[in-house]
Amino acid sequence: MFGPISFRRILLSRILLLSVPVLLIGQFLTYRQVRLSLLEATHDGLVQSAQRKGEDLSRFLTTLRLSASVAREASVVTMGDFAGSEVFFKHLMTQLPDNVACIWLESIADRRVLANTCETIDPYVPRYMPEEQTAGVTPAKPDRDPEAIQIQTFFAPIPIAQSGQRDNSPIASPRPSSPEVVTYFLLNAPVSPAEGAAPQYVLRLTAQLPLEHRNSGHSSLVSNATLIADTANTILSYPIAGYVGHHLNELPDYDRLDQLTQESSAEFAQRAVLSSSIFKLDDQTRQAIVGHVRIVDPTLSPQEADQFDVGEAEWMIMSVADLELALDNLVAVRGVMVNLVLLLLAANLAATLFLTRDLARPIERLGRYARNIECNLTPEALPARFTIREFNQLAAVMNASIERLKSWANELSAAWQNARQANQLKNEFLTTISHELRTPLNGIIGSLRLVRDGFCEDREEELDFLQRADDSALHLLAIIDDILDISKIEAGTVTMIPEFIDVRKITLEAIELQQHEIETKALELKLSLGDSNVMIYADPAKLRRVLVNVVGNAVKFTDVGQISVLIQVRPSTLPRSEDQLSDERIKPSGLCAAIEVQDTGIGIDPRVHDKLFEPFVMVDGTTTRKFGGTGLGLAISRNLLEMMDGHIAISSLGLNRGTTVTIEIPLSKAQTPEPALSALAPHDATGQPNRQTTM
Repeated sequence: MFGPISFRRILLSRILLLSVPVLLIGQFLTYRQVRLSLLEATHDGLVQSAQRKGEDLSRFLTTLRLSASVAREASVVTMGDFAGSEVFFKHLMTQLPDNVACIWLESIADRRVLANTCETIDPYVPRYMPEEQTAGVTPAKPDRDPEAIQIQTFFAPIPIAQSGQRDNSPIASPRPSSPEVVTYFLLNAPVSPAEGAAPQYVLRLTAQLPLEHRNSGHSSLVSNATLIADTANTILSYPIAGYVGHHLNELPDYDRLDQLTQESSAEFAQRAVLSSSIFKLDDQTRQAIVGHVRIVDPTLSPQEADQFDVGEAEWMIMSVADLELALDNLVAVRGVMVNLVLLLLAANLAATLFLTRDLARPIERLGRYARNIECNLTPEALPARFTIREFNQLAAVMNASIERLKSWANELSAAWQNARQANQLKNEFLTTISHELRTPLNGIIGSLRLVRDGFCEDREEELDFLQRADDSALHLLAIIDDILDISKIEAGTVTMIPEFIDVRKITLEAIELQQHEIETKALELKLSLGDSNVMIYADPAKLRRVLVNVVGNAVKFTDVGQISVLIQVRPSTLPRSEDQLSDERIKPSGLCAAIEVQDTGIGIDPRVHDKLFEPFVMVDGTTTRKFGGTGLGLAISRNLLEMMDGHIAISSLGLNRGTTVTIEIPLSKAQTPEPALSALAPHDATGQPNRQTTM
């Protein structure tokens, strides 16, 4: 299987695969059309040549008739002056065409030649009588007047004097299997000594068939040869002399020739046939092209010709040309077309290369851009400045897609970093939680074993160890509760039991639980809780859990200083959600109860404020850290407050600069806003706290 190839190569191969065959086929069809045009022009010229040859033959025989008529009416002939007749005949020969062979006067009674111009009359069958049928001579038609001039055709061997002219055929050599013969016309003109007397002599005039192998003299024609057949389809003239005197059906390509003549005769009768015809002259020669016409038998007088119907008593005259001679100009045309094909192929190749480069360049540019992205390079945005509109659209789509991919990649990278950090936090949490669990367990086990083994000196010491075990158990229980709570929160199985509660009361309960730790560290506690009750609709246990976590963190991370707790009512900054409840009292009132717990402890880096509300996140996650804990308190607090439509936030100016935790819970309509605002104002008109308790 072949591998993928470039778009430019595909485009180049497809264009060449389509254009080159079309170009070659077009050139081939053009060449065939030129060849056909040359053949048609040659055929038209041959038809015109055949027409002229037929006209020349008719005029020639008419001239012979007139000459014979003049000769037999001459006084020296009618008076029987044979010596004078011979002189007259010789003078007449100078006036007749060169085709006339000789003239002689013959006695009808004894067939004696009385006067002649022939060196020998044996080849011309001189002893002729109208009623005889001499071999090789076309017999006279029976309805002819014996007193009229009669023209007959016969075949005689080529005279030695003319044999040199018989080898000029442009088509083929003589047929070796047949004697070389030539067609002659024999005119018989009866001569009467007196008007009304019976003929005593016969004037005979012998002439060779004209037009054989004769150049027409027209440069537009390429034919020298002639094929003539009489009414009996006897060949009177043929480019190959050996076929003269034979029937047309003896020709090697007679079927093709007969089909052409039959169709032409049926369609056009005596008119010229303007259709190309190619046939073989014999088995050894090259192909020839012919143009033919049919003419009325020229040996008939006009009166005799009128006695026949159209299509009868016709001769066929053909002008024959060598096919290679006819297509001689095609050689030059072929050379021109070959050069033209090569030029067009080169031009087509150049145009195809330019076109493929122009079309493939945008694709290649887009490909390079894609490869740069694949190789993690940072390419510039692909400019949409292509000349093809679709490529501009594709470039715009690619730029937008790349931007989206970059954004997604950044998000994935951030998510991956968060996942790695979360995994690290998980590992730290597992390490921490194992430490946190092991420490109270060791305390419980150690205290119980001391009591069990009797190492205590008195009852009071036993109770002290038991109290330590109890405290460790409670601490262990708190850790387990945190883990269970965060699991329930993430699973969505935490249930809320809201009711109307007083924020001051819940806050004091949470502070009371941390009172022992505050006193142990000798921390200063400042409370500003107001005088009036602040009622909210929330789950008291869950809210107490949140306050215990927040106050506990403040106590845990503060070694020296104070802890301040402030409660106030202010406009809510939380998004309001109108619950579809039937009790109007528990709908949000637009105010919130804000609980601020501020300490002077270790503080927090502002960059990690938001991360503290994620599970397992601690400021110091190592096992050797100074402060204990699981890192779940703030995450649990945030989720519990969100379930009560509340909010928690942490702010710190930096390390060792303290921390402030703010809790906001929306007030319900059961609490009147105005008294709450006046009663819970943190300062009076003099600028002093409304009710400040210092512990």
